[in-house]
Amino acid sequence: EYIHELFTQRALIALSVLLQSVDSEASEELRSLLRFVFTSTLAQTSRMPPYAPSSGISWKVPNYWVPPTHWEQNVWDAFEERFKKVLRGKRESAKLGDSARRASIIEGDATRLTGLSAESVDYIFTDPPYGDAVPYLGLSLMWAAWLGWARKLRFDNEVIISERGDYERELEGYRKSLRDSFREMFRVLKSNGTVTVTFHNREIRVWNALVSAAFEAGFVYENDNYVLPAVKSSKAQLASSGSM
Repeated sequence: EYIHELFTQRALIALSVLLQSVDSEASEELRSLLRFVFTSTLAQTSRMPPYAPSSGISWKVPNYWVPPTHWEQNVWDAFEERFKKVLRGKRESAKLGDSARRASIIEGDATRLTGLSAESVDYIFTDPPYGDAVPYLGLSLMWAAWLGWARKLRFDNEVIISERGDYERELEGYRKSLRDSFREMFRVLKSNGTVTVTFHNREIRVWNALVSAAFEAGFVYENDNYVLPAVKSSKAQLASSGSM
């Protein structure tokens, strides 16, 4: 029922001490990067990775689920491993020059791209929520709670098909939210620009909602590609209905 129940008491103490140390870093830039490294260790140090020696330590199910037997990974070891990976990535990006190192991250609503002027964007890559498949905002709660952002989450504005109400009405609301998002993309995209959309759902009516939303916004279909998964997903292995 609570986020802290996803961790052992030992991990809670160790993670709290580690985060307190990270937040004591004087440099805002370095502190932000260390908090990024910290959040990347949370899933692996929780109680959610099932004990499966052949597949390693990973959170395998797109849900908050504590298996009967789970791994307990040392918090510092996990943090150090992630730190080294981020450091390696920073070194690689440093070789690409100043332009590759500069980026702006804007936190906001996809249906209102404030701060971006019309026809100012060359290319958009978007990965919208897959209908009712994965509750992304809910699954972000664990990280938001550790960072002190939980109260900022606005579940009422999430672009998703909820399982709580009438499905057809939820589907239409989902389609309209997608349409509003695509309209904003159309507004900020240059006339010769391109949008790449990744999507996954087993229901054709959910696909129709996505396609009609893009068409209503003014986009023109160019092509599509089916991407084969590298490995069989956990859902395909564990869910009774399987996966597409």
